[in-house]
Amino acid sequence: MILIFPDIHGRTFWQQAVSDVLHEIIVPDDYVFLGDYLDPYTSQVAQAEAIINFNKLLALWQFMPHQELAEDYDKGHMLIGYHDFKYMNDTFARRAGGDKTMRSFYYQVKGIFTDLHDLLHLAYETTVNGRRFLFTHAGVNRDWYARHADLIGELTAGNLNKLPDTMEGVEALCDIGWRRGGPCDTGGLLWADVDDNDDNPDGIDYQIFSHSQQPKDPIINDRFAMLDCRRTFVLDDEGKVVDYEDYMQQQGLAQQRQPVKPYEPWAPYLL
Repeated sequence: MILIFPDIHGRTFWQQAVSDVLHEIIVPDDYVFLGDYLDPYTSQVAQAEAIINFNKLLALWQFMPHQELAEDYDKGHMLIGYHDFKYMNDTFARRAGGDKTMRSFYYQVKGIFTDLHDLLHLAYETTVNGRRFLFTHAGVNRDWYARHADLIGELTAGNLNKLPDTMEGVEALCDIGWRRGGPCDTGGLLWADVDDNDDNPDGIDYQIFSHSQQPKDPIINDRFAMLDCRRTFVLDDEGKVVDYEDYMQQQGLAQQRQPVKPYEPWAPYLL
């Protein structure tokens, strides 16, 4: 099974699942973070607290199982979100911009994402139960891919991950659809609205993304799972996306877990 963490924005809903991994209550085959790590909603998390919470996640990351393989992206994936790429690419910040909600911490946050440049990437794909799953921040819709197919080539996570390497690729990532106030029919994989994803491109059986925050529950249908609702999820071995807490109950593992401990900087592996 694969653990999935949608938009974090400085929040801490990820802590219990990460604690369960570190205490070996669960042993996931993989884990994927869908981006947007900072730029908090200040009604929920203060800006300074959001940075502390994200640094906590980064400290714990090195202790998570399989991290020794992460340089080859075999296990453990931190995807780039719209809010993250603004700090990583000045062209994107100008073209797709909007206000940086962490303006007072701008250089500190920019430094964090500069240090993470080699770890973060745009897309991840896997096959579960004979079906091809694509993970991105906001989803790859058929219309956007058709506009940029000559640039991208075959629709693979590897080719999508090359887009930031060229100006043409960055410009493709800057596409904003009319539903989000932009000039395009649909947005790109960092900025598409959930309603832009009316159909998957050929060759992709299912997509998992976030970006379009929901008040309570995710949007899960036969084409995609849009999970931006402040909860952790699981892609199980049958290829179904389920709530993490429901999964733990179904597997009889909830009673084995350790309570999340206060963060101790000298022992970050002890959640």
